[in-house]
Amino acid sequence: MLTALVLGIILSLDSLSVSLASGIAYPFLSVGRKFMFSTVLAFVQFCFFLSGQAIAKFTFYFINGINSWLAFFLLGFLGVKMILENEQANVIQDIKLIRMFLFGIATSVDALIVGFGISGMNKDNYFLSAVVIGAVTFVFSNMGFNIGKAIGLKWMNIARYISGAILLLLAIKILLF
Repeated sequence: MLTALVLGIILSLDSLSVSLASGIAYPFLSVGRKFMFSTVLAFVQFCFFLSGQAIAKFTFYFINGINSWLAFFLLGFLGVKMILENEQANVIQDIKLIRMFLFGIATSVDALIVGFGISGMNKDNYFLSAVVIGAVTFVFSNMGFNIGKAIGLKWMNIARYISGAILLLLAIKILLF
């Protein structure tokens, strides 16, 4: 259980960053949409980790080679899009479901790789680990969104530039490290 908690914390740090950036960009997002955003990130993280066991033998080498590039392009694209949307900052106050899933995929590729790596675990422990990882991601996403919201409300005029820059820096970090 401790291993699953530590994995959950480590794997959810990218989701925390994305949630922080999203909270900055969308400070007036409704509680329901924020809940949906965190749920989508947690659900994708849960599914990717759980899928690791099922497809480990077939795709490990392929996914391992492109995971950084996939996350880089998704987060880079979303970061640039947020910066370009800055002119509409007061108009757009909702995150579309497709964007939520793109954030979820970009931040969960590592969970798929970790799922591959520990695919030999007992099935019950594996499922419990996936649940813990999803729960930790949900909590971290909510926390990041709330912190980001406070920043976004304070610096409304440049909020989307800040959030876009956070996503671009995260994309570069994933590609380089």
